[in-house]
Amino acid sequence: MTAESPGVVFVRQYCDDEEESVSVLQPSLMEDDVVQFPEIVTIKDLDPKRAWYLYEEVAPLCINTESCPKPSTSRPKGSLS
Repeated sequence: MTAESPGVVFVRQYCDDEEESVSVLQPSLMEDDVVQFPEIVTIKDLDPKRAWYLYEEVAPLCINTESCPKPSTSRPKGSLS
């Protein structure tokens, strides 16, 4: 891919073959040769009850400890389930 040809991939079957261009975007996604990106979706923070549940119940099962970090809020009162 190149910046000069957005949405076009240059491919070869074998390393010494002639390069061919293939468009990977649907025509409806391009307007005046400008790629149209989807809207940015903002993610809401987890509520404290859910964050503590993930930390206490799910994090011990994860190899990557960053997946469910310890919540920065105090533990809510009541059941975590």
